[in-house]
Amino acid sequence: MAPLAPGRVCLAGSFGRAWLAIATFDPKEAKSVKVFHEAREAVEAKVKQWARSTLAFAPACMFVLHGDNGERRVLIGRNCREGEVESHPLLVDPDTLAVTVMQDNVWINRLTVGQPHDGAVYYVGHGVPGKRFDLVKIAFPGKRTSVINGGLHGGRLLLVGDDLHQANDQKEWLLGSFAKMQLTLAAPQMFGTLNFMGRSNHYGALIQMSQSGKHKVYRVEQVPR
Repeated sequence: MAPLAPGRVCLAGSFGRAWLAIATFDPKEAKSVKVFHEAREAVEAKVKQWARSTLAFAPACMFVLHGDNGERRVLIGRNCREGEVESHPLLVDPDTLAVTVMQDNVWINRLTVGQPHDGAVYYVGHGVPGKRFDLVKIAFPGKRTSVINGGLHGGRLLLVGDDLHQANDQKEWLLGSFAKMQLTLAAPQMFGTLNFMGRSNHYGALIQMSQSGKHKVYRVEQVPR
C-alpha cells in the first residue's frame, strides 16, 4: 500500500496473479476500491519478457516518487520466478492510472529495504558486486542514478531527517550527513544479528538486534559531524 492523499491509497495484491487498485475513503461519502490493472500472464522460462506489465507477480515493495511540478509515480517491486522481471519494477501514474515498466534495472532484494527521502528512494547496491557498492537513487519518473560511486560495503540504510545511517555487511555501523553524502565509522563491530532498522517520530533511529536468543531494541542517539 502506498499513500497518495488523505483518504486515498494505491494498493497491490496477488493470489497467483497480481492486481492494482485505488482505494478511497471519505467519512461523509461512500468508500470505494477500483481495480485498474491486472497482471495474470504466466512467466515463461528463457524468454525476454521483463518489459511486459501484465506478467503475474507478488508485490515486493511500494514507494511514491515525486516530480518537481507535483507529478508522481508509484514504484512497485515485482517478485516472481524470473530474475530479469524482478529487476524491472512497475511504475504507476496515479492520475491517469497508466502502468509501465521501469527501464533501468534495480536489485530487488536491496530495493525492498530502500529508504524514501525527498520524493526519491535510496538503497545500497550495484557498483562492484562482492567488493564496493554504490548509494543508488531512484527518482521521478523512474530513473536510477548512483549518488555515491563504489564507496560502500553492502548493507542497509536508514534516513532520519539529514542523518544517514548504514549497517554494513562487515558488521560496522556508520553515521553521517545525507546532505554532504558522507559517512563516518561510528561502531567498528556490532554484536549480534540486525533484524530491523526503522525511525520513530519520538525516538529517531531505532534498531532491533538478536544475540544468544535474546531480542533488544536500541536507539541511536549521536551522529558525528
